[in-house]
Amino acid sequence: MMISGVMMYSMHEVKSRSRRENYKDNAILHFFSAHVSIYFTFIFVNLKMSANAVTVLFFLTGFSGILFLSSFEGKVASLFYLAWRLHIIFDICDGEVARFFKKFTLNGVYWDYMIHSLLYPLYGIGICIHYYMSFSDVQFLYLAIGYSVTGSFLSGVKNNYSRALHEKGITKESSKVRNTARGKKLYIFNLVSASVGFEGFLLVNFVLIFFSYSSAGIIKYTLFTYLLTHAMIIAVKFLSLSKKGQYLARN
Repeated sequence: MMISGVMMYSMHEVKSRSRRENYKDNAILHFFSAHVSIYFTFIFVNLKMSANAVTVLFFLTGFSGILFLSSFEGKVASLFYLAWRLHIIFDICDGEVARFFKKFTLNGVYWDYMIHSLLYPLYGIGICIHYYMSFSDVQFLYLAIGYSVTGSFLSGVKNNYSRALHEKGITKESSKVRNTARGKKLYIFNLVSASVGFEGFLLVNFVLIFFSYSSAGIIKYTLFTYLLTHAMIIAVKFLSLSKKGQYLARN
């Protein structure tokens, strides 16, 4: 379709050309974002934005959540979760745009990994510092240090294994790092993993911040519990990769 001499791609065309091969599995993993991303991709495609430009937008949106957390006002600070959810949508969009235009770049993939490695620890630190500013309790700063470490290791435990595969000349396709669960089992596994993992951590803290929960003790207990859970997840992945070369993962 042409509008004022500019080609406008239809939604049907955008869907058919940008959908990934494992769309169903991805939709189970990102049970909200994967169903919403196509509408933003439709806009990006018709604006002729490159996949790399969408990746930059994905980073800026995610980083804005850190800035919201610097607010003392709970309703404003809680917008960090909206920024997080939107940045996950844009994370899916950059791949859809790349598939639509059939333009894939090494930088795009590299930037994607770097963004996740940066934002995960920053969100953990930002949430802890928000509580420190609210309660003036130095223990929240100690928790921030803990989240900076686990946030880095959550990405590093997988990415460093990929680096080891590369050093040995082993492709991911020939390695065993994959999840063979499908259907309801995959959905349940992803739901449980999200609840005890970083997604659950963010959602719980969104609720606490939005309603300005005032018990510093309960909040510290919640943060410590998730910190311990993240450390256990890292340990399980590390031991599984070291011993078997695989771990049960969200697709």
